[in-house]
Amino acid sequence: NEKTLWQKVGDSIRSNYPIYPYKEKFLLRGVLRYNGEITRIQDLQGKLERRTLLYTKEIDPDKKDFKVELTNMRKVGLVKDENEVYFIFETFYQLFMNFTPMNATGDAFDLTEATFNNGSKTNLSFQTKPAIENEEVNGHYIINNNDHAIERIYMAINNKDNPYKKDGNIRFRTVSIEKEMSLSKSSNTNKYYIATAKYDVKVEVTDDKNSYTSFYDVSFILTTSDHEGDFPVKKNVSTSKDLFKIKYPYDQRYWNAQNQLLLTEEMLNFIDKVQDPNNEFKVRSNIKN
Repeated sequence: NEKTLWQKVGDSIRSNYPIYPYKEKFLLRGVLRYNGEITRIQDLQGKLERRTLLYTKEIDPDKKDFKVELTNMRKVGLVKDENEVYFIFETFYQLFMNFTPMNATGDAFDLTEATFNNGSKTNLSFQTKPAIENEEVNGHYIINNNDHAIERIYMAINNKDNPYKKDGNIRFRTVSIEKEMSLSKSSNTNKYYIATAKYDVKVEVTDDKNSYTSFYDVSFILTTSDHEGDFPVKKNVSTSKDLFKIKYPYDQRYWNAQNQLLLTEEMLNFIDKVQDPNNEFKVRSNIKN
């Protein structure tokens, strides 16, 4: 019996990925939009110690799997919208778990394989079977056929008529989730690490009377570097706290000098607008000019 491609991927996990503790540096950007308009920007730089990159059957996720030392932060945003709704950001723990490569090849999925790049790579695409009614999941893995490593993952989840959750007189539901991860191989360790990852969620919000319908779009982009670096990680922030509630001083020199988390014109206009003394909404910000 010849093994399937996915079985070969599974057999190669320990040789391709760090299934052990390691350290890396990260940059993270979170942007929240309310009905299409930016209402929150948060940029974080730090050091991260992970227990593992992937979770195998032997490793159960634990809240202590990530240790974070924050080294820089810039945040500015409206605390609540005009309907007095506060949008909770994810925690570091939730976010890093969402950026963990996942398996979408079970019985619920139809799989299709297509090789490309002169046979050196395979696009393994997955789609939920029609029998699964209220959730449609599709996406693909890009697999390196030489070492059976996953180099890219893309997944889109669309919920159909999801029931609302309640919080006071607010009702909300997740409409869609989109995530993608690119993994790259380190020449130092011959292991693959997440190089960049993106996570987008759309949430619909209304009230008990259906007097309005609003949409929140939240987007997080993670980039990592210095994988398996030899540096201390001194925990100075909780990984189970809403990211937007984290406090850390603004270092103007760092943000003026760095060139990786650049502000777009739209972002600069938003920052100017909310820092205007005549702005009527309550603002939470650490930016000092």
